[in-house]
Amino acid sequence: MNNNDLITSDTLNNNTLRELFDAAMFDYHLDDDGDLVIRDQFRVLVTHHNNRYVRFTSFFRVRPDASSDLVHNLCNRINDELIVLRASIHQEETLVVDWYIPVFSGISKRTVVMAFRKFVELLGQIGQYDEDDVIE
Repeated sequence: MNNNDLITSDTLNNNTLRELFDAAMFDYHLDDDGDLVIRDQFRVLVTHHNNRYVRFTSFFRVRPDASSDLVHNLCNRINDELIVLRASIHQEETLVVDWYIPVFSGISKRTVVMAFRKFVELLGQIGQYDEDDVIE
């Protein structure tokens, strides 16, 4: 494998992620912080964490009339069933789902793109765990 095909903790930054998803022909824009926002089946924020992880994050609005118990139960179901993802609640009004992909000494660009596609696929399964229609 060519070193140009790898992302390492030394090369991981917003520009690297932008170039990667641009080359993979994804529709994206940059938010006010310069982070990549990809519009696929879902809106996904693609960032890096401490130059050691690629982080995929998606946000879902919670119904205003959904009780705290229902919201937390949904979070728990997602965390129990879709174990590679992490679901959390932000200020009782937003369901945040993310996945950290370790980079460390190197990860192939292809692997990052395939992981993104898997993340979007898993997001598509969240609805089956929303038994109480918590997500708007």
